[in-house]
Amino acid sequence: MKKILSICLIATMMFAFGSCTKEAPKQGGQNPFYVPGGGGDVDPGNDGTDPNVDPDPQPTDVGPVPADFTPKVLIEKLTGEWCPACPNGAVAIEGIVNANAGQVFSASWQMSNGDPFEIPEASDWRTHISAGAGLGGFSFPSASINRQVSITTGTYDNAAIDLISNANSQVTTALAKNPECGLALVTSEADDKIDVDVYVGFNNAITTANTMVTVYLIENEVAESSPGAQAGGGGSYVHKHMIRDVMTASLGDPIDLSTVTADKYVKHEIKGFDIAGKPYDKSKLSVLAFVNVKGASGKELAVLNTQEVHLGDTKKFD
Repeated sequence: MKKILSICLIATMMFAFGSCTKEAPKQGGQNPFYVPGGGGDVDPGNDGTDPNVDPDPQPTDVGPVPADFTPKVLIEKLTGEWCPACPNGAVAIEGIVNANAGQVFSASWQMSNGDPFEIPEASDWRTHISAGAGLGGFSFPSASINRQVSITTGTYDNAAIDLISNANSQVTTALAKNPECGLALVTSEADDKIDVDVYVGFNNAITTANTMVTVYLIENEVAESSPGAQAGGGGSYVHKHMIRDVMTASLGDPIDLSTVTADKYVKHEIKGFDIAGKPYDKSKLSVLAFVNVKGASGKELAVLNTQEVHLGDTKKFD
């Protein structure tokens, strides 16, 4: 049943680590604001204008919207501390990320078997990604590449999920596409409250139904939950690109890209996202945002483009 195309990132590495198969069985959405073309609250002065509002609607802090957008790829990985094959899967994905710096971003879902790092949105994602795919189970580690239909056949046919042995080929295919939109990010944090401005630039109307913007809070280099907790991790394992929280609704907040305004962007705001009391290392946090299509089945899903920036920094359009 598992007839898999073995397209290797590194011939001697891929699938030497095997895979573990387990069952297939909100914290987010805090104060999002959708602002077409940007703008802000107006506190008018005597002349009816706000001196703090720039009359030029172009988002100068993130640069002009370019005529063409750099394609970016999102790899969402299924992993767990209980899974002895998963550390080698992480190495394989890290190799792909490093080989495509600035264009490929990784986000790891910890899940199943009571994994101590699993968050509630993980089950929403897993249900969504396998919808209509006829999947009876998942192989760990596995990866979703831009939530696109798998290049394999058999068990994973019509599922936005793929074994990591095929990830490099699928990434190459995704990077060759011309994205319809691009993202720029402005992030800040003060007193454990995070603000994120997501700018989605587009030059032509995107009328695809159920277009969403999703924002993850990512922490890189997270120590295993206790010494030796990661099966196959060697006793001092460090998790890469862990999804710590979802700052929008779990499957994204709706965004309307069907009308091109003069400034050619829409702005999605997240204000005061609270991380007080969370065991995060702020110096290792980043914000990853992407425009996705929320479909009814696996073959209807897509990630149109993505962007990531270190928390507190700004990433301009490219």
